Amino acid sequence: MVLTVILSAIMAVYVFLVAKCCVAFYKYDDHTATAAPAAQKTVPSVSVIVSAKNEEANLPQFLDDMKAQTMPGCSLILVDDNSTDDTYSIAAGRGDLDMTLLKNTGHGKKSALNYGISQSDSLYILSTDADCFPRPRWAQTLVNAAQIVDADMIMAPVIIEAPDKSKMFQRLWQAESFALITITAGTCIDGKPVMCNGGNIGYRASFIKQSIGDINGKYASGDDMFMMESAGRQRKRFVYAKNPDAVIRTAGVETLGQLLNQRARWVSKTGGYTDYYILFFAFAILLGNLAAIVAPILWACGGAWWMALTVLLSKFAVDFASVRVSSEYYNEHQRFIDVIALGIVYPYYVVAAIFTFWGRGFKWK
Repeated sequence: MVLTVILSAIMAVYVFLVAKCCVAFYKYDDHTATAAPAAQKTVPSVSVIVSAKNEEANLPQFLDDMKAQTMPGCSLILVDDNSTDDTYSIAAGRGDLDMTLLKNTGHGKKSALNYGISQSDSLYILSTDADCFPRPRWAQTLVNAAQIVDADMIMAPVIIEAPDKSKMFQRLWQAESFALITITAGTCIDGKPVMCNGGNIGYRASFIKQSIGDINGKYASGDDMFMMESAGRQRKRFVYAKNPDAVIRTAGVETLGQLLNQRARWVSKTGGYTDYYILFFAFAILLGNLAAIVAPILWACGGAWWMALTVLLSKFAVDFASVRVSSEYYNEHQRFIDVIALGIVYPYYVVAAIFTFWGRGFKWK
């Protein structure tokens, strides 16, 4: 009985946190990203910093998307991170772009981004990846959002595309991406962001340049999260660009092994977090998923069936809402059966990602 009560308490916290994000996302009126340019005092200069490693397959499309940007004064700083393919030569051949092409003087994404940031003299710095594809008004939308509320850090959505929609697991992770969008947006809107996505993020240049030392060099990834922590410590202003023009799309991984490797990389960063609310939120989400695994076992062992069923149904309901609220807003309707399947397998997948990291770590591309 005691264990059942504990599971119920854990799930109550989980449901409260996720439901709070859903409500914040649903109610948020994104006037910041849709305001008329006339409301701005100046048209700021913007640098898009991208670290690219072995991206010859994605780079032509990405560069075309950057050329299509409508933001005046938007330039690209592309840092080749020791590629072994034709990434550098493809970029070098694009003389039609306002682009500064650099070679990383160190190793790794953080080093490449730091180098690119040091070469920018713009008022705003946006960052994405070479396998991400923005809409034409992407840069303008993010900067509009930052200017109108005078924000130092801008967050925006990354939608995962399923490479093969005939494969259920790929559809499941696309659905998961909407749950992550809801949590990212909801906590950012509430002023206490707990996660962000380096594939679609922006900063006031003065903030990131003075805080660049807060990017924890001990960890291979996590530049976005560590900068978010730094902004929180300095009481900087955050804004979420909810507008559809702020969307960036990227292809999802093709195999379960690749997915677990990616999530293991995410898990690896948690040891570097120092913000207590971020750690609390992450721990509550982990415990909520563990509770969903333990509840049916407890039921099978003679525990109160109604309590176990309540735990499972409440988790499914709030998880469904987290997928639905953002996917419907971005007109990306998810199959009901996929969301059900995600709710069933997700707790086990979370645990699998943790054990993947503990067992063998992760491989950076």
